[in-house]
Amino acid sequence: MPVYLKNICLNAANDSLLIQPLAQQLALSGVNTDNTALCAKLSIIEDTLERRTLSQFPNGQVAEYELIYSVAYDI
Repeated sequence: MPVYLKNICLNAANDSLLIQPLAQQLALSGVNTDNTALCAKLSIIEDTLERRTLSQFPNGQVAEYELIYSVAYDI
């Protein structure tokens, strides 16, 4: 039988792209994200978004990008 976390303390740098959407999704799933004494601690150490050109139109304008989102975290 799976064990579900009901309390998670979130911690991240101020410029994290992930923390707000993550907190919203956890709240929608019924997880309490208030910082309480008894909670699993999830720290977003670093998150980065990079893009790489995949193809171009004949006039040199970019047609496609590859988006690369990386997250380093600690639980």
